[in-house]
Amino acid sequence: MLCCDGAARGNLGRAGAGVVVRDTNANVLGAMSVGFGIQTNYLAEVLCIVVGLEWATKFGMTDVCIRSDSMDAILVFSGNINLVPCFLLLRWLAVMAIHNDIRFVHSYREANIAAHTMAKRGCLLEEGVGLSYDNRPDFIIAIELPNVTYFIFD
Repeated sequence: MLCCDGAARGNLGRAGAGVVVRDTNANVLGAMSVGFGIQTNYLAEVLCIVVGLEWATKFGMTDVCIRSDSMDAILVFSGNINLVPCFLLLRWLAVMAIHNDIRFVHSYREANIAAHTMAKRGCLLEEGVGLSYDNRPDFIIAIELPNVTYFIFD
């Protein structure tokens, strides 16, 4: 599962993306943030999905479920290919060719808070600069209780 979130500080504003990769047991395999420079919230959300899929190829996943709080971004990629922004179309087609199955799940921000935290960190980065973490980053600490996971952010 790719938990994706794009963010911008203002609309137009400094934008970034955050992605958290989880295995089938919801364990964090890795996380990343990247800066997008000055963008709109919408473009940050759309860019995040493509950049997240490109980055996640290092984990060797062929079947991917993308979790995003942006219904607009989900509709762009799960509908008519003509909705994909032209500057992203070739990159989208390339990641589609790598993966056997790409599914989308809409979730509220509260259920995608780790990716949201990574996206806010991406807003602080310069355009094109990214940070990548193997496993769970130190600033995302999970407290495991029976059937529930709570996240605390430093």
